[in-house]
Amino acid sequence: MTSTLSTASPDAARISIDILMDLMSKPAWRTGDGRGPWLACLAAMVLALDPACKARRLLDSMTAVAGGDLTGLRGTMAQLGYFSETLDTSMRDIDGRLLPCLFIADARPDAPYVIFLQKDGDMTIYDSQRHDIRPLPRRDAEAALQGTACFFQSL
Repeated sequence: MTSTLSTASPDAARISIDILMDLMSKPAWRTGDGRGPWLACLAAMVLALDPACKARRLLDSMTAVAGGDLTGLRGTMAQLGYFSETLDTSMRDIDGRLLPCLFIADARPDAPYVIFLQKDGDMTIYDSQRHDIRPLPRRDAEAALQGTACFFQSL
């Protein structure tokens, strides 16, 4: 699946993620710091899978820990109508037909990635630690990171 987020300019994509994160981090729906990496990845996944998702639907679906860990993110995505499965793998071994997906590297468990697409052996990723969308060649050492991929499928 090609998402509009992955085909947008990196600046436009970051702005879209920021806008959605601002909305999701409002105190009426969440407590604590709503601008963390998990909430950023939730915003990126929602924008990649359903760019027309209504803000109210997303906010009503958010679990209490939506921004803090994989369990919360998966819970929110389940409320939005997505089934999820995980697989231990490396970034470069993820089948492009299963994208977009969330990837949690063993070496950086608190800074997940969203992998949008693979084209000609390269990936386009959202890196929550750097807050950027960029290409990642398969041959790059970062693409060899081992971790857990979380795939989402609409029910």
